[in-house]
Amino acid sequence: MNWLQIDDIIYRMMARHDSINDVLKEAMITFKWNLSQAEAAVSPINSRHPTLLNSDAKPPTVKKKPTKAKAPVKTVEEKPTKAKPKAKVPAKKPKPKTKSK
Repeated sequence: MNWLQIDDIIYRMMARHDSINDVLKEAMITFKWNLSQAEAAVSPINSRHPTLLNSDAKPPTVKKKPTKAKAPVKTVEEKPTKAKPKAKVPAKKPKPKTKSK
């Protein structure tokens, strides 16, 4: 039996029972575990899915820290600029080669 099958059985146990102690007792009998082994298998499932127990357990709520309202960021808009026409530079003429003696 692999851990996926064991987890599936524990999920079904949690749906049948009202308290975590009852789930631990049934896991100890079903899998022939001691208390430490049963807690090691059941507690991670209970922490991930606290509402699986048949009781009216509510998942833990996470308090959010109040955030300060941030001032809107002002962006600087670029003004349209007129592109200056580029002056045409006359092409350089090659210098005539002089014959040296």
